[in-house]
Amino acid sequence: MFSIYSLVINFLFGTVVWLLLTRLLLQLVRAPFKNSFVQSLYMLLGPVLRPFEKVIPRYGNFNIAVAALVFFVGVIWATALSLSFGLLSLVLGTFLVWQSLYWLLFLLLVVFVIASFVQASPHNEIMQVVNAIVKPMVAPFRRLIPPIGPLDLSVGVLMLTLTVAYQLVALGLQQIMLTLLPIAPL
Repeated sequence: MFSIYSLVINFLFGTVVWLLLTRLLLQLVRAPFKNSFVQSLYMLLGPVLRPFEKVIPRYGNFNIAVAALVFFVGVIWATALSLSFGLLSLVLGTFLVWQSLYWLLFLLLVVFVIASFVQASPHNEIMQVVNAIVKPMVAPFRRLIPPIGPLDLSVGVLMLTLTVAYQLVALGLQQIMLTLLPIAPL
């Protein structure tokens, strides 16, 4: 029964966090609002975010309200999974959001690579969104690593860098969680 509960909780909260992270990324890269996918995401999350955006200001292109809501949902997600609230839930919530961000970016990079192999239409609205998010991340790596013939290794190096960063942060958060866990008597 507990595994079904955690599966449902992970699906529901994971979906909300992915939607919020996608909106945050789209705002950061200034994705074109004329895209129907972007419009749908804004209309879906707009009513939820408007009260937060009235209270929490933006910092340039960074929407602090969305970031705060992602963290808040992550903490609620961790609390629902652990059935307790405290500092451990804050750290676990941070880990769950970090993990969601990693997998979202990794999935976008895989879609970007596959689309480059099959030469997806540049007019495809989903690919426009993927390109809007991925190309700014790949650009610094492309400047450092020139393509070798038809092979562009910069995306692979970005994936490796993203994975190393994810592992380092996850290891740090894991160490923090281990120090916060109560020591069980033997």
